[in-house]
Amino acid sequence: MVAFRRVVTVLAVLTLFVGLASAQLTCSTNVSVTPQLRGEGFTEETGDFTITCTGGQALAVGVPVPSVNITIFYNSTVTSRLLGTGTTSVPTEALLLIDEPGAAIPGFPNSNLPQVLCTTPLLGCAAVVGPGNTSVLPGTGTQAPNVYQGVIQNTVSLNHSIVFNGIPVLPPTSTGTRVFRITNVRIDGTVLPSGIGASPVQAQVLSNPSGFMPITNSTPIVGYVTSSLTTSASSAAGLNQCTTQTKTSVNTLTFTENFSAAFKTRVVAQSNTLYAGQLGQLPPNPQAGNQATPGGIYNSESNFVFPIGGATAGLADFGTRLKATFNNIPSGTRVWVSTANVNNNAFPVTAP
Repeated sequence: MVAFRRVVTVLAVLTLFVGLASAQLTCSTNVSVTPQLRGEGFTEETGDFTITCTGGQALAVGVPVPSVNITIFYNSTVTSRLLGTGTTSVPTEALLLIDEPGAAIPGFPNSNLPQVLCTTPLLGCAAVVGPGNTSVLPGTGTQAPNVYQGVIQNTVSLNHSIVFNGIPVLPPTSTGTRVFRITNVRIDGTVLPSGIGASPVQAQVLSNPSGFMPITNSTPIVGYVTSSLTTSASSAAGLNQCTTQTKTSVNTLTFTENFSAAFKTRVVAQSNTLYAGQLGQLPPNPQAGNQATPGGIYNSESNFVFPIGGATAGLADFGTRLKATFNNIPSGTRVWVSTANVNNNAFPVTAP
């Protein structure tokens, strides 16, 4: 009889501990792809990373969803495009996405929701609990925003951090997960050493209040900076200064990428035609529209493309551009260079 009572007591204690564990929200970061970044680049795309949360106490329908500010510090200068103005804080193209909207992941119902922008990035957007453990706008029942812009401080000349304000964190409880994706963060690769080996790009993730959303593995590596370019020039042909020349070949300049995808098109090319990777604009244009899926691997100068007002987050102005400088050119001489990749001085490279 005594032994039976001891067993019952132990079971009761275990049940209590399991209940406490399920009520605690726990979050952890993950980087699915850690890209190589160019030590010569000023606006290098860091790898996306996610903050995945489980557990937490279930909230009743209509109750306000708790919100946090998420700040990310980098060991380099943040150079994401500014998409606004401000005296103290400025919205950028860096985005935080809740539950992978638009990705249509099987078994993950919130990923089927449309991408809705929070239009007040300096404050965030309030939400209340809707049916089915979803977030809706207070007093309306319509879907709450799931895309948030990162903000940098305009009072700092070299920003090493970016903050996402007022992010609603609806606890998924013990039956699901909640995913926050950080994308379109660019950094200055020239700040980190790139000569020998590879320098890690380190991020540090903090939430405020931290007690509600504790984050483990909070210092993910989101890229490695290394030298990406080798250049050379063939021997120059000698020309008679007193003889007229008509587009005479002098030599060939060679730019070689030191690792795969060091040279990138503006967007992912959709055909094997010249300049197909340079012409993307806004969705529904297929040149850029195919880069609107969270977590996609694009290997282009653009990343996750999302329209914000009259601008476009994630869309680069150009593909990789290569520069050559010519000095001491004699008076009366004109220099011509090819505008596309060539096999030699007579034939262009066949697309793609």
